[in-house]
Amino acid sequence: QALKRSQTGGVMVFCNTVKSCAYVHEMLVKQGIPHASFHGDLPPKARQEQLSRFVEGLEGVLVTTDVMSRGLDIQNVAMVVNFDMPFSSVDYLHRIGRTARAGRGGRAVTLVSTQRDRTLAKGIQFAMDEGLSMESVPKRRSV
Repeated sequence: QALKRSQTGGVMVFCNTVKSCAYVHEMLVKQGIPHASFHGDLPPKARQEQLSRFVEGLEGVLVTTDVMSRGLDIQNVAMVVNFDMPFSSVDYLHRIGRTARAGRGGRAVTLVSTQRDRTLAKGIQFAMDEGLSMESVPKRRSV
């Protein structure tokens, strides 16, 4: 529902794997939500085309892996959705850093589905509340 209602900017949906991206893609198709996909299994030309469609506002949603979480400065991202919980707090920080850039506001939503996810989410929330470094939060794999 949030993807349909976002009128203030683009939405980036992060997944941990290409398989998860494919699942989200199918869900969005069934819901009639136009979107672009960006992941390592796409040929470079297709990745660039998909990214351009999102950046230019032709597609309001971009489904991607962590390949998009660092290094690219995309303006006008209003929301980040973590469909899969990232493996570490640092990855979480990089993902949500795609929104609220250059003094703009933004939202981040993380779907939490396992006990490991809950443990990492609580650690991230504690670090944020206490002003601690994200590096201090144990990675999901080791929890």
